[in-house]
Amino acid sequence: MVPHMEETPNGRSIRESVAETNRRSILVATVDEQKSTMFYLRQKVVQKNLVVMAYMWATASFSYYMIVFYLKYLPGDIYSNTFASSGTDCASVVFGGFLYTRLGIKKTFTLLLSFSVIGGLLIIFLGEVNDSSLMPIFVVITKIGISGSFVNVYISTVDIFPTLFCATALGFCNFFARVLTIAAPQVAELDPPLPIIILTCMCALAIVAIQFVTPLK
Repeated sequence: MVPHMEETPNGRSIRESVAETNRRSILVATVDEQKSTMFYLRQKVVQKNLVVMAYMWATASFSYYMIVFYLKYLPGDIYSNTFASSGTDCASVVFGGFLYTRLGIKKTFTLLLSFSVIGGLLIIFLGEVNDSSLMPIFVVITKIGISGSFVNVYISTVDIFPTLFCATALGFCNFFARVLTIAAPQVAELDPPLPIIILTCMCALAIVAIQFVTPLK
């Protein structure tokens, strides 16, 4: 139940004062409208952000699990490649969050996904060379972008959707991503290097897509 909007001494509502303190905009609506999901879905900026973030979620989730299934087909020692992948996951949780606080949503996703694109291209064009000792490095470069992006799709939700719509948006994006991720094990079984080509293309498209998101000020 939405509490009564009391006014501060300067005549502004508490809701507006809190929003200014948090440096983010709010959608002006009546109490009854705020109870309706359709109110937010009618907002153009919410519609655009929802489409963009659904794709960002799908890219991060699909790529994350697909490369895990594909590790066994990469040249080199499977244990070294798996260790590189797992170690990168741990580092990306800290690295991705740190970048987000410093660079913001667009620059962070652009930088992280650029790592994934570069790593994917290295695997595609240099993955079959005789010196397989380089493969763990390629895996690290690819995975740091994917894992960091997976962390940041959660973090960024509160910055690009109205507070009362955040849970709905997160649920929708997560559902869309998990449905697409169902195909990850099947894609990983395709003839090399097609799975990595798909991953690289999805990450490259995500770099373009994130430029259209509109964070709340």
